[in-house]
Parts: sequence; C-alpha cells; structure tokens
Amino acid sequence: MQAMEVTKLYYLCIIFQLHLIVKGIEWNNFFEVSNTYFKARHVKLLTVVNCFNTVDNFQLTKNYLEAGFFVRIIERFDHFNVSGNGNSGVVVDGSCETKMRQLLTISSLNEFMQTNIFWLFLEEVHESDKLEVPDTIRTRYNDDFRHVEALPGSSVAVGVFQSSWRLFDVHKKHSKGSLIFKDICYHGRNLMESTNMQRALLRFNKNLKERRNLRGYRMPTAIAITSPEKHTGINDMSDTFHDLYAKSTFPLIKELMYDVNFTINMIQVDLGGWKINGTFNGLMGLLANRTVELVAMGVLMRSERMEVSDYITVAFLLKTCFIFKQPPLSLVSNIFELPFSGQVWLSCLGFIIVCWITMMSVRFFARRENLTPGDSLTFIIGTMCQQDINLSAHFNSTKFLFFVAKLASFFIFAAYSATIVALLQSPSRAIRSVDDLTASPLKVGAMDTVYTWVYLNEAKDAQVQNLFQKKIKRYGKNSLIEADVGMRRVKDELYAFQVESNAAYLFIKQTFTPQDTCKIHELEAIKVAPFAIPVRKGSKYRELFRQRLIWQMEVGIKHRANRIWIAHKPKCESGVVAFNSVGLKELRFLYILLPVGVALAWFILGAELYRKKKLQKVEEGSKTSPSDGEEVMNEIKLKLVYDGYLN
Repeated sequence: MQAMEVTKLYYLCIIFQLHLIVKGIEWNNFFEVSNTYFKARHVKLLTVVNCFNTVDNFQLTKNYLEAGFFVRIIERFDHFNVSGNGNSGVVVDGSCETKMRQLLTISSLNEFMQTNIFWLFLEEVHESDKLEVPDTIRTRYNDDFRHVEALPGSSVAVGVFQSSWRLFDVHKKHSKGSLIFKDICYHGRNLMESTNMQRALLRFNKNLKERRNLRGYRMPTAIAITSPEKHTGINDMSDTFHDLYAKSTFPLIKELMYDVNFTINMIQVDLGGWKINGTFNGLMGLLANRTVELVAMGVLMRSERMEVSDYITVAFLLKTCFIFKQPPLSLVSNIFELPFSGQVWLSCLGFIIVCWITMMSVRFFARRENLTPGDSLTFIIGTMCQQDINLSAHFNSTKFLFFVAKLASFFIFAAYSATIVALLQSPSRAIRSVDDLTASPLKVGAMDTVYTWVYLNEAKDAQVQNLFQKKIKRYGKNSLIEADVGMRRVKDELYAFQVESNAAYLFIKQTFTPQDTCKIHELEAIKVAPFAIPVRKGSKYRELFRQRLIWQMEVGIKHRANRIWIAHKPKCESGVVAFNSVGLKELRFLYILLPVGVALAWFILGAELYRKKKLQKVEEGSKTSPSDGEEVMNEIKLKLVYDGYLN
C-alpha cells in the first residue's frame, strides 16, 4: 500500500509540474511557426487541432487562407482523415490536453503516419536548458506515443518555444521503442525566417544516417523455401533453379540489414501465399496477421496480395517461355516438292510435253522411226530423272532431240539434288506462334512451379488457352515435370517445355552441345509478373527500405546479385549444324508413292488384259466372215503396231 501511495504522489508531482511549466500558445505564435514549417514542406492541405476560442480560430483560418493553405479545424474526431492527393500537414496544439488525448486514441491514427503527411506538435515551456529536449517534453511524449507508430517512415516534428522556437524531429526505431529527438537547426539562426527554415530542413534531410540506423532492432522477417527437401542452404550456388526467388533476393536483404543496422528474426514457410476461401496462407498469411514486418525474398506481384502487403521494389524480372527445337523441315513439309518453285515445276511439265509432242511429230513425218507414244513419254520422264531407257533413233534429228532432252534434264537434276540435300538437313520455321505450336506434332509440358498452373489456367489470351486445354490440361498435373527432365526431353525428342529461362539456360549450358544450342528456339506465351519484395501493409519501414534498395540498384549491388544467380542466354557459337542421317520420317512420302504406284500398275495391267481379251473376241468373230474379217484384222494389227505390241 505504501508503494502505491508513493507512485500516486510521483504522478501527481509530474502533473503539477507540467501545469506549472506548460502553458497555452497564442494563436499568432501558433500560426507563425506552422506557416513557416509547412511552406518549407510544400504542404497545401492543412488540418488544425487546437483549443482556441471561436474568434482566435477565425483569425487563424483567415491567415491560413491568405497564406495559400486549404485549411480545416477539427472539432470532432468521428471521421478523422488527413490524407490528400499530395503533401498534407497536421498541426496540433500540444497544450490542449483534451483534444491531444482524443487524437492519440484514434484507432486509425497509425494509418496517417506516412512520409507525405507531416505532423507538427507545438509546445510552449519554460526551462533554462536550451541545448537538449526539455525533460518534461521527452517524458510526456514517450508516454503519449506508446501506441503511435512514429517509425522512420513517418514525418513527425515537435516545436518547442523557449524564448524562441526550436524544432525536433521525432521517431522510433520500432513500435515499442523510445522516442528519439533530433534537433532541426541551421547554425543557430532564427527558424521563423522562411529561408532559414528551408535550409535547416534541407540540411536535416541530407544527414539522415541516424534516422536510418535501426540500432540492431530484431526485424520479424519471413522467407519461403518451396522445395525444402532439395534445399541445401540459402547461399548454395550449386543449385540455382530451386528456390531462385529466395536465393537471388537474400543478398539484397543481407546488404539492407547491414546498411540500416537491423538483425533478422527469421521465420521459414514453404509457400509464397495464395488466397483460399478468403484467407491467405504462407508468407501472405504471416503479413496478414502482422506476424512479420518484412519478407526476405521476391514474390509474385498479384492484385489479391496487395490487400495484405505493400511492395517495396522489384527484385528481379523472371522470363518464362516455351523452349523447343524446330521440327525438321521434312516432318512438316513434303521436301521432294520444295527444291523447285511452282513456276519451275510447271516449266518441267511443259518441257516434257514439248519433247513428247516433238517426238510424235518426228514419228509422223518419218515412218521408219519406231517411237510409240508410250515409249516416248517413258523415255522423257526417265531422262528427267537421270534414268536411261534403251530406245534407239534412226534419224539424226531424233538423236539431236534426245541429246537436248538429256542435257536439259542434267542441269535440272543437278539443281534439284543440290537443293534437296540442303533441305534434308535444314530445320523448319513452322512454329512462330502459340497456334503453330498447338497444331504442331510436338508434345508440350511445363515446369513444376507453384505458379505455372495458375498462370496458364488464368491466361486471357485465346491462343494460350487453346494450347493449355489441348496439350497440357488434358494430362493433368502429370504434364508438370522437373526442369532437368523437361530439358532432357527437349534435347532428345520433339518436345516443347514451358520453363523459367534461368533454369533452361543453365541446363543448356551444362548438357547441350554447341550444335544443339543453335537449334533452340523460344516462344513467349505468358508474361509472369515481376518478383517484388513485400512488407506488411502500411509498414512505416517501406519508404526507408525502398530508398536503400534503390541505392543498391544505382551502385550495382542488385545487378551483381542478378549476374551471379540468374543465368543468361547462351550464344550460338558453332554456327554449323551437325549432320543428321536421313531417317524413315524424311522418306514417308515415298512410302505413300510406292503402294500408290504399285496399285496403278496393277490397274493398268488389268486394263490391258481386258483390252487384249476384247481384241481376241473380235479376231475369233472375224474368222466366220472372211471378207470382213480381213479388214478387221488389218485394223487390229495397225493398232497393235501403234501401241508397240508388234514390230
């Protein structure tokens, strides 16, 4: 009981001392310091909390309006909101205990402790020490700001009048820490002059080493290791494709830790965090229930995640694409018709027709030339294909015609052979879009990551959805495989693999030959959102961390980390594609031609046998009428001679 009485007496003494020392501020002094301060901060929207009477508030409002401010004086705190489109300011009369207490008990007050909302608390005290913060002010504000998150990301200042105005920047290192007062001054000059105020604030903003020094605060931090069974350490560079998001970002967090002087109190989970039935799991769940302040890795930027987190800066951009080798030209086209254009093929056909007509003309005028229409056509086609046929000519004109036909066919066949050899070794350019990939004979798979199925399923592009439905979704999760397995199939099979470019490039460098590297093609189907570093929603460390991470980018620390952890596309240094043997697929059109040709040969044989039987019946009938039969037999013999059956 005696201890309780002593405690009560102690607090009564403090209150009595405050009543003696702290007294109200005149409205003109109130206006003078706030006007100078907020003009230097480029504030236009001003909120005023004081206990002045109506006349004083009228004069105060009039002066603010004449100074160019949009001003409002708070009487009730039911719907307190001080945010605006640009810089906003709040000036509070600290000697007005009633409204000061009401203000500090607002549940949403911490939401307005932001970088672009400038708070100014004004006090008037009488103490002799002008070098330090008055003890009464330090004690009072430490007690009143117990639940106020005046962290390094906020902008709070306290103005103290001791025969002249002095300004102190006020902040905490963490939510449960004590307030730190830092004097804002300019060589001891009067801050009520606008020039001196601007120079003092500019000088203070350039020397923020103390403000960004968190003094070893144990920052609640989380990280997601999505493949814990394969995790060998956050700094292990032997595996740069499992948990790349954590490994490539952690060096930046580590440098940030040394830069602003905090330590990490790490929590490890196995998911980045997805919203299921209105609740987040994984990292996002920890941010939602305010368990952690910072995530020590880059996570995908998604709209639903912004409900519980704020993103500081982009950690890295990860490209995903379909990696594949173009199918051989012989697999997607009939290479036997590709060496010549359509005009050349028509010219060859015209050459055959002209030669055949010429031979038939020579036979008509030279009765002794034994050139039937069938033999002539067979000879010309054989000559075009460089196949000699035993057909002799009696006249020099016919022999010269044979020579011209063989010479022309030699040049045609040489050009054809040279071109088709190159085509047999040439890759195609058949796959240039997602629709081409869907229509191609290539099988399709995807890298087994936490986001691949989600992004493919949510794709808005009709071509991507068509590919997903036809070649991936029908096989379910079996189409999701490890990166090493997928890249091995790309190398050995006709296979297209949706994979992170980092993992693909790594396996290409390790396992592909230079010739195989030159055959690789990429097709970007989905664009993955950037991987950014998140903090808790409304975190007051966001601006501090953002500034220091941007500094890392400017000086090259971020670029160096990306060069170490993220593989870059290998170059095609060979320039010469390895020779490939001709396989069965290249000759598949010949397998169609052979049975068709045999079938036509049987058909022609049947037609000839039918005609022969018909002629034999006519011959037997002619024996019954010798007069007419002799004429019929002569006609039959002429036909047989013409068709080449008789010499």
